Amino acid sequence: MNTYTKLIGKYKNNEKCYVIGAGPSLHKLIYHPLFPDIQNNVIIVVNSAILAMKWEKGEQNNRYFVSDDFIVTKWSYWRSVLSSKCNKVIRSSWEKHKDLIKDFDKFFIFEPRKTPENIIDYNERGLAYASSVLSAIDLALQMGCKKIYLLGVDHYTDGFRSHFWQYWTYSKWPKGPLSPITQQKESFNHNIQAFEALKGFADYLGAEIYNCSKDSKVEVYKKIDFKDSL
Repeated sequence: MNTYTKLIGKYKNNEKCYVIGAGPSLHKLIYHPLFPDIQNNVIIVVNSAILAMKWEKGEQNNRYFVSDDFIVTKWSYWRSVLSSKCNKVIRSSWEKHKDLIKDFDKFFIFEPRKTPENIIDYNERGLAYASSVLSAIDLALQMGCKKIYLLGVDHYTDGFRSHFWQYWTYSKWPKGPLSPITQQKESFNHNIQAFEALKGFADYLGAEIYNCSKDSKVEVYKKIDFKDSL
């Protein structure tokens, strides 16, 4: 099994990392003139945030896709995941479906932490679970990144919009089984304590996490303007 533990400590030279969620605020950020400059750093995209990247070409070394939920394979953007030059990191529960996934043996597999998601055992192997963005932040910390910037990690809705691509023309939306808004909001609320636990892990490792979404409901991390992250 190609375990995620091979990635632990990969970045030890104070590398910066961008963790990119698919929240509404990402819509404006992807058109920011400085957005392409993040490509010079470690980048971890979560689920449909892959649509914000142009990774069909280039080196995969500092690029990562992370997902907890096998349901992403039922979305049309899954084709973008498979065609992207990046490292794919997925939860061990996907193994029962491995015959359905092309090149499954090239994916990195993680076990969810055995402790509850609002408690981090700093010596435990595994990634925070229940939300892919939690797993992504945990991965960035374990890989050794010391400054982590969150983009599109909003945990709010703008009217009916909970994802950045919902600002696009409907014909350009990815197609798939989107959870009802009520269920998404329950997930948002459930994750808050886990974000707090990950801040404690960051403090323990001497790392810093910044949220580049000023309206984000994730208040535990210091908020900064995106341009200041660069």
